[in-house]
Amino acid sequence: MRLTTLLALAAASITMALPANAQSAAPADSVKFVGTQMPGEVRASNLSGVVVKNKAGDVVGDINDVVFGSNGQVSVFIIGVGGVLGVGEKNVAVPFAAVTLGTDQDKKRTATLDVAKAALEAAPAYSGERT
Repeated sequence: MRLTTLLALAAASITMALPANAQSAAPADSVKFVGTQMPGEVRASNLSGVVVKNKAGDVVGDINDVVFGSNGQVSVFIIGVGGVLGVGEKNVAVPFAAVTLGTDQDKKRTATLDVAKAALEAAPAYSGERT
């Protein structure tokens, strides 16, 4: 093979191995920076530990994590159920649309899931890989 062909193949393989955002990073002057959180937006870090209640007001678990899909949208909430103080607890994934987020009269974050506690405890454990 010619040297130019080898160099072209090497450059192509390096380009394919790079993450997509490294190949076509936007120039810094085209990024629209955000200065404040908008009304209705919730930071994922503020959801960790939020108690989840059912519509009857029974505590059914707490939010342990939030999973985002490849489209950047929240796909599921990971809810810890069972156990005592986190010991013996298992994680169960529920669809984003099944959970209603809000705040109570004390401005404390709330989460409501219309599922019986027994149904969550019987649900399969979430075994998603943390990345």
